[in-house]
Amino acid sequence: MITTLVVTNDFGPRSGGIETFIHGLLAQASKNQQRNFVVLTSRQSPQDEVIKFDNQMWEENRIKVIRDTAKVLLPTPRLAKKATDLFIAHNCENVIFGSSAPLGLLAKSLRRAGAKHIVALTHGHEVWWARMPLFSALLRRIGAQADQMTYLGEFTRGAVANALLREDHSKLVHLPPGVDLTRFIPAAKSLELQKKWGIEGAPVIVSIGRLVPRKGSDQLIKAMPEILKQFPKSKLLLVGTGNYQKRLEKLVHNLKVQDSVIFTGRVAHESLPAYYRLGDIFAAPCRSRYGGLEVEGLGIVYLEASACGVPVIAGKSGGAPDAVLDGKTGLLVNGRDQHEISGALIKLLADEKLRAQMGSAGRVWMEQLWSWEGIGTRFEEIISD
Repeated sequence: MITTLVVTNDFGPRSGGIETFIHGLLAQASKNQQRNFVVLTSRQSPQDEVIKFDNQMWEENRIKVIRDTAKVLLPTPRLAKKATDLFIAHNCENVIFGSSAPLGLLAKSLRRAGAKHIVALTHGHEVWWARMPLFSALLRRIGAQADQMTYLGEFTRGAVANALLREDHSKLVHLPPGVDLTRFIPAAKSLELQKKWGIEGAPVIVSIGRLVPRKGSDQLIKAMPEILKQFPKSKLLLVGTGNYQKRLEKLVHNLKVQDSVIFTGRVAHESLPAYYRLGDIFAAPCRSRYGGLEVEGLGIVYLEASACGVPVIAGKSGGAPDAVLDGKTGLLVNGRDQHEISGALIKLLADEKLRAQMGSAGRVWMEQLWSWEGIGTRFEEIISD
């Protein structure tokens, strides 16, 4: 039996792209009866949800979850000691860092504790690290101490490689997220959810994700007055929470579109497929910020929407274009161009046949390249090296 310690801030029951990615990887890898995983992660709330989730991880996947007292794990001496103590106590052989930065800085301590193989995952925020002088030096150190670093697509690979020593470029391996094609499937809209949110019979634009500036929810709200001129019954469903919500609510009020924009709040992960299917369009016109320091790494939400047979509109930020076949599974837009975003939404709302074609093409593409089974096989190869 091979036991691997996973150190990550990004884990359930909290929802998010990285959380979904890591959960999917471990769930696939745990199907190998010769593998066990011990996850060291941060404290979350509410407590009843956390206990239920952690128990489920053990019962379904043999994944033991250990919660630190901190809300955010940082590579401090205290955490280094805790991680190494767990590594030794559970007879671990390997280590996975859910995100290279900053927790990959614990690699040296865990190597001393006997780690044979260390894998560090990278996402969008490592691009920021790679482009800042001090942080790029820390990322370079992480790359030197890890055996392998994964990347989502060519955009993130290029950025991360620029921060690494040339001799460490060979450690970079491609590992994008997958989609659970048994859960995210095309199906009829939920009548119950339509009634709950008062959207029966309405053209619906759905956007799922954290309510933060980069995701482009504000641009969708700004598009609503123009959309309502042509589709007066249309609704925008914003699924998720975040520190940008109050500003978004104020924008809704200022534009007088309160009757057409709905904030659902947090939605349980198991309910997400039904929420994707509520949309005639899935839209998240993400944009890069701070001169390209804050970007979209890839965008699991685009993959999940496509798997549900929903056409997508994505912003041309970072690696997001890797998740959309422009003109085939959806449309790519400039996340800062309000006219372009409104035009794309109106184009799809006006053309039911095009929406159906893109939705079908998206599902086929997910089946061809993005299934968790295929990604899981690649992950198994990486952690077995």
